[in-house]
Amino acid sequence: MSYGGHLFERLMTTDSLSENDDIHGDPISVQKQYAAVIKTKIGTKPKQVRMIYAAEMDCLDFGLSDPTKLENFVEIKTTMRMQNERQLENFERFKLIKWWAQCYLAAIPKIICGYKDRSHFIERIESIRVEEIPNLCSKYWTKRQCLGFLQNFLLHVRECLRDENDPTKVYLFSYDEKHCVIECKKLYQSGNFRILPDWYLEEFTDIEAIKKNSHPNS
Repeated sequence: MSYGGHLFERLMTTDSLSENDDIHGDPISVQKQYAAVIKTKIGTKPKQVRMIYAAEMDCLDFGLSDPTKLENFVEIKTTMRMQNERQLENFERFKLIKWWAQCYLAAIPKIICGYKDRSHFIERIESIRVEEIPNLCSKYWTKRQCLGFLQNFLLHVRECLRDENDPTKVYLFSYDEKHCVIECKKLYQSGNFRILPDWYLEEFTDIEAIKKNSHPNS
């Protein structure tokens, strides 16, 4: 069932589908991805933050073939159908904020959403304009709140890393929901949290020299 969303993506992006196609027997690969590298700015000076990040792209809109224009891309999602007000509230309050944030930062203008029943059959497909989502969810969150939180968090990260020059070090940021604060912890053992492997860093830095010059207790 966890691959249902990937199957929906495949069906929505296939060139053609005949009765002879075995859509369930053919294994689904989650490794095949297309990503765009995006450079942008959050906020205004003097607290402006510049970012470079990668965003996974599902597909191009039908009839649009230029992958250099982010507005040509479409995000594909699935969700359970809403049967009561409580489910609709949870959808608008918790799920749509994630969908909006993902698409807004990638400049994707449209989401194709498939609504599933309990057997994971798609009952209805809807096109959602990303720019309209904040208005739909204004009772629970706003665009300004989200971007303000992101800017403040990135400023906090930048301040924590201001004097750090060792790309092998890992800082773990976590949210303390009880006290509504973001905590920063410098890990002595990076373990599975480390993102950049040595072979990658060696292409850009003298990693051994950095390790020797690092503080022994860092």
